[in-house]
Amino acid sequence: MHKKKWPNVPAVYDWLTLSRRGEWYIKDTRVNHKRLNTFLNKNYKVNSKGEWYVQNGPQNVFVNLEYTPLIARVQSNQFFITQNNLKFTSVKRALMDEDGNLLLQGKKGIMLVDDRDLSQLSNWIIAGKDSLSLSLENCVLAIEQCEKSKVPSLFNFVPEPTTS
Repeated sequence: MHKKKWPNVPAVYDWLTLSRRGEWYIKDTRVNHKRLNTFLNKNYKVNSKGEWYVQNGPQNVFVNLEYTPLIARVQSNQFFITQNNLKFTSVKRALMDEDGNLLLQGKKGIMLVDDRDLSQLSNWIIAGKDSLSLSLENCVLAIEQCEKSKVPSLFNFVPEPTTS
């Protein structure tokens, strides 16, 4: 029996964007269709170069990232869920950039906390004399300072993949 091969199709660049709130945009138009959002989230992957893409059959549609490849939303019982519905219960590291954005690192990588959820986290933040900490159910993490411009290189992802 002969296996059918995928057709040779070019990768797509500068077409799909993940916003800093975990929303998908196609050519600057927000995706509001539930099934399309589900498809994009289900087929969202990363390659060895740190380029995030959506696998669309034989084609890779590379994603421009407004900030990080994953966006965390606060859930009950002090755990988070990503925009593509991955539960995030083990936080290894917490960081804050110069604009006050909170980032969390875990097994799945680096995630920006959705800015709409920052007020919910206020009860989990402990202010010391010269530092901030994030108190989670299973640990207390010092919140490290980081420069927004260095986040992609620190966490090995490409914010705007190109053909080169």
